[in-house]
Amino acid sequence: MSVAQSLLIGILCMISAMIGRDYFSIIFTNSKDLQEAVSHLAYLLGVTVVLNSGQPVISGVAVGDGWQALVAYINLGSYYVLGYPLDSFLGTKVKLRSWKKFSILFYTAKFLSPISLSLFLLVIPKKEEQ
Repeated sequence: MSVAQSLLIGILCMISAMIGRDYFSIIFTNSKDLQEAVSHLAYLLGVTVVLNSGQPVISGVAVGDGWQALVAYINLGSYYVLGYPLDSFLGTKVKLRSWKKFSILFYTAKFLSPISLSLFLLVIPKKEEQ
């Protein structure tokens, strides 16, 4: 239930970022070029908010059940085992710019980590309380 609530809040924040993408940069700058760049990055902001809304709840459930080491290994695996090799491949073979590579690394890890944790929470039986 709390994961669904967290994702709902994340989706609402993403929608507000998409709706106001042309307007919230006006608060910080008068430059039209910078306002346009911020408007293009609002899509990444929306996706980031949604990806970051569910993972803390799932990680908290796993840590609360005593799986701190499992959470750490999944997060390390998402970033270092899968994310960085993909990042290196895209940088050397595909010749992507550094910020695009980093965003792919970040989103790969942010996508894989909660999915992996969710699978472990569904598959591994919960400990009995004493």
